[in-house]
Amino acid sequence: MTSLVGVRTALQASELENATLITSLMDAGKLAPYKSKEASKRKLGLTGADNLWYPSLGKKQAPAGLGKLSTKQIKEICLRDLPRTRDYYGERLVYFSQSGTSDEAGEMSPEDAGMQTINGLTDANLAATETVVTFPSESLEYMCSQGREIPENLLRAAMTTCTVLPNGILLPLQHSNEGTTITTLLSGSIAWIIWPPTDHNIRTLQTAYEKYAEDLDETKMDVANDLEGGMIFVQTEGDGLRIPPFCPMMSLALKTSVLATNSQVTVDNYISMLQKLPLLKAWYQISQTEEDGNPMLSSFNASILLYLDLMLNGHSEHEDRNLLKLPATTKEGLPGTLLGTLLSVWDSAKDDLAAMMGPEDHKAMENIWETFLVAAKGRKCWICNKEIRNKQKGMKKHFVDVHWAKVKMTKRIDSMEAVVEGQQDGEVAGQAEKPIVIDAEEEDAMDVDE
Repeated sequence: MTSLVGVRTALQASELENATLITSLMDAGKLAPYKSKEASKRKLGLTGADNLWYPSLGKKQAPAGLGKLSTKQIKEICLRDLPRTRDYYGERLVYFSQSGTSDEAGEMSPEDAGMQTINGLTDANLAATETVVTFPSESLEYMCSQGREIPENLLRAAMTTCTVLPNGILLPLQHSNEGTTITTLLSGSIAWIIWPPTDHNIRTLQTAYEKYAEDLDETKMDVANDLEGGMIFVQTEGDGLRIPPFCPMMSLALKTSVLATNSQVTVDNYISMLQKLPLLKAWYQISQTEEDGNPMLSSFNASILLYLDLMLNGHSEHEDRNLLKLPATTKEGLPGTLLGTLLSVWDSAKDDLAAMMGPEDHKAMENIWETFLVAAKGRKCWICNKEIRNKQKGMKKHFVDVHWAKVKMTKRIDSMEAVVEGQQDGEVAGQAEKPIVIDAEEEDAMDVDE
């Protein structure tokens, strides 16, 4: 449902208290219907490849192998896969986002409330809960993987997650993760607002994160009125929704709804992410106020190192894959290539990246770049073109002095230290960004929103 009239009718019919926030944005003229994306693009001055900034909705977006499932079948999948997930991955990778009242939290554990949410799919007599359940699902992963196209230069594909949203749950303003996300509605109805990741929107959301992290005052996240280019629509059963990287977004479940979500991160996504690090840094400031903040940032830092090493130097099963399309001889072949883009943005991103990493990860970063720069053809540094007479002896010093940052901060996280600490506690580092319930991932935190 994409027309403003249709969306407004659906919101009014839901009689949900949380619907007033969305209708107020519509009344203020802040939102456009999904079908008007071309007009929105012209207003924002966007052209060509900026199409990737906009969501896509429809049956064609849903995975080909994901057939129609009855409510009973969906419930069976949840009851079968959720215990398996908990047994295999540990509790850290199954999230129960407790957003209900204090009475609900006091009467039952989050796990029990989550099970009641699931059982409520087929039993209307059960009292409604306000607990969101999301977990990696083997069954949905198998269905969604049938006929799935593998993007060129793929770095990581997250396991498909199952998310159950109780009726009336509002997923607050947040950003989508650094990959391209496909979320298919298996049952229910969800109203979405998605904004393009323009520089203005990214700065607005970053500032909101920073202010919220100071005292966790939720009113500081009320910046939807300040965002530009928002599009609103209702996702109905069977619709797939493609969400581009880093889009600000919010959604409201108009009925109890179940989503199947997967995300893929490519080299292009990774390079683009390096330019969004101030937003991610602000996001992790919020995460570190929670009990699991350090392992989340730890896993993010580990993934940064892992994939940069893979792209520049290759390793293990990927050593024969030329992910960055390295030119055969010299730097002259770089313009227009992924490697050329990475080299061109590195110096502008290095300070933000260094500020998120601890001293051991700094050393690992230096070694990754040294390996690449020494092996690269010619005597010049491929980042700045400066000639290094003795590459074996002088290249690392040149990189550290010119292309890396010496940042003094009181709170920086080393990936390996935090990962080991988490494992000693019986936990698995790699939780997805916790409030982003549509994109919980099984391995890496390089994953949010949300």
